[in-house]
Amino acid sequence: MDKNEYTIILFYKFGIIKNPEKFKDTQRKIAESFNLKGRIIIAEEGINATLEGKTKDIKSYIKKLKSIKFFKDVVFKDSEGIGSGFTKLKVKVRPEIVTLGVGKLNIKKDTASVVTAKKLEKMYEKNEDFVVLDLRNDFEIEVGYFEKTINPQTYKF
Repeated sequence: MDKNEYTIILFYKFGIIKNPEKFKDTQRKIAESFNLKGRIIIAEEGINATLEGKTKDIKSYIKKLKSIKFFKDVVFKDSEGIGSGFTKLKVKVRPEIVTLGVGKLNIKKDTASVVTAKKLEKMYEKNEDFVVLDLRNDFEIEVGYFEKTINPQTYKF
């Protein structure tokens, strides 16, 4: 993340946010303090963000978030930015951070256990009874998919 002048990051975190409006204000202040632009969506179920800024500012922003207990385990995905990917910073509270239309989620109760790549490989080797639900769009699924994949023909996700 050092070569380019600008970097775009995206991340999400499912977790209980008791006061989304207060959380929103705090997140806005942090992002503004690093001159970031993009969008942050906050709900009682968590946060979803895509932000762009100067690479040094993005690094400082990530360091700041990682110092907050809620964000300790967040994985930040980054790519090269151009400095004009977003015109301003938008921070909004919504009913869901990823629009699924399924209502309230109890993250602790409704989340399946993590399956690592090694574990999935062993499941295939043992011919275990499982399916892979692929929520990518039709074009992405045509490019490639795992055996035992179910395509729910998702238009958008």
